[in-house]
Amino acid sequence: LGPPLSLSAEGARRAQARAEENLSKMARNVVLPVPCPNCGCYQPDMVDRLRTEGTSNAPVIAGLIVAVLSLIPLAFSVPYIWVATVAGVSVGLGLIGYADWAAARWDPNAGNSEPRKARGRKRAVWGEQLDRLLATDLGAGPAPTARAVCGQATGAEPGAAPDTVT
Repeated sequence: LGPPLSLSAEGARRAQARAEENLSKMARNVVLPVPCPNCGCYQPDMVDRLRTEGTSNAPVIAGLIVAVLSLIPLAFSVPYIWVATVAGVSVGLGLIGYADWAAARWDPNAGNSEPRKARGRKRAVWGEQLDRLLATDLGAGPAPTARAVCGQATGAEPGAAPDTVT
């Protein structure tokens, strides 16, 4: 056989098969933040993803802009102008610190759970729909009868809504 990435047709076929296998493995490990349709809560790994992807960078960008712009007065020879620079840099760093603090405190499970429940019911797959999906996935067979609901296992039968795998 030759090296795995040789220029032969066999090498190209093996590289294509390996790439498809890697893509399939990556697709199976994707965690999409979908709240539980029963309680509206996100699981801890989903909360972490929402915190890293859902927070705004606007305060950080504003803080950087303020800090950089506050260095401009140093170009002028005015007595005690450095006070304005120190104040501007302090405000800029304060905005950056506030953004980090706010991102760390943000809880996607806080507040009214009804909108999250509705979003979970719209996006989650369970029951017969889950069984059909798993049956078409490379012959995986029917879904297991024990489902995870809000982090707890239940013994619901397939097709019994709305026990979900979230």
